[in-house]
Amino acid sequence: MLIYLLLRNEPASLPIPWRLSVPSAKELLTALVGTIILISANVVGGTFLQYLNAHSWQVTSFPSPTNSALHYFDSTVGMVFVGLSEEIVFRFYLINLLLLRGVSPAMTVIGSTLIFAGVHWSYGAGAAVFAMLAGLVLSTIYLSARNLIVPIIAHAVFDAFYFAGGIAFLWLIYNST
Repeated sequence: MLIYLLLRNEPASLPIPWRLSVPSAKELLTALVGTIILISANVVGGTFLQYLNAHSWQVTSFPSPTNSALHYFDSTVGMVFVGLSEEIVFRFYLINLLLLRGVSPAMTVIGSTLIFAGVHWSYGAGAAVFAMLAGLVLSTIYLSARNLIVPIIAHAVFDAFYFAGGIAFLWLIYNST
C-alpha cells in the first residue's frame, strides 16, 4: 500500500492519517477504559478461556527466559514492542488499507478483528476468542481517537500487566470471592 501511495501521481490522504501525537486527557482516558475492559474480560472469562485452550489445538508455547533480568525485560519492554508492532499492522495499516479499498468502517473493524484473532489461533481457541474481543476493543479505540498512540498504550499496558502476572493475581482474587 505504501509503495502504491508513493508511486501514484496524485496525492492521497489516508482515511485515518498517521498521527503519533501526545494523547490528550480524553484519549488517555479512552486507553485506560479499553485496558480495564480487556483486563476485566480476561479475569472474568478466565475459566472459559482456559477451557477453550485446553480443548483446542495449541502449537505455540514460548519458554520463559532463565535469567530474571531477561524475564523482566521480556515481560515489560518486550510487550511494548508487541503492542507497537501489532497496532501498526492491524489497526493502522490494515484498517486504512480496507478503508482505501472502499470497505465500510464496520466491515473494516470486523475484518481486522477476525484476522487479529486468526493470528493468535496458534496459542489456542481461548487465546483466539480473547484476541477477537481485544481486536474489537483496540479497533474501536483507534477509530474513536484517530491517534495510533492510544491503542498502542492500551495494548502495551494490558500485555505488560498480563505477562507480569497481574491477570493471574486478579483471577485468584476473583475466584476466591
